[in-house]
Amino acid sequence: MRNHSSINVFASKLVSALRSALSVLVATHSNPDGDALASLFALAHFLTLKKISWTLLAHEYDGEYLSSFPYANKVLC
Repeated sequence: MRNHSSINVFASKLVSALRSALSVLVATHSNPDGDALASLFALAHFLTLKKISWTLLAHEYDGEYLSSFPYANKVLC
């Protein structure tokens, strides 16, 4: 089991790597369910807080499912 210190080191390295990218593509599987979309939106929120540019992609997403969630209108289909 990892301790909090090693998780913080990993998170710090991850954010550093993401910041070095011009933009991050976050994608779901085809025909995403609620869990996949919620994860997509959560990652978008995290990246926004870290001031990291992102693009969301969800193949076969109808645009209506969970449309009231933040970032739902930013998903490319």
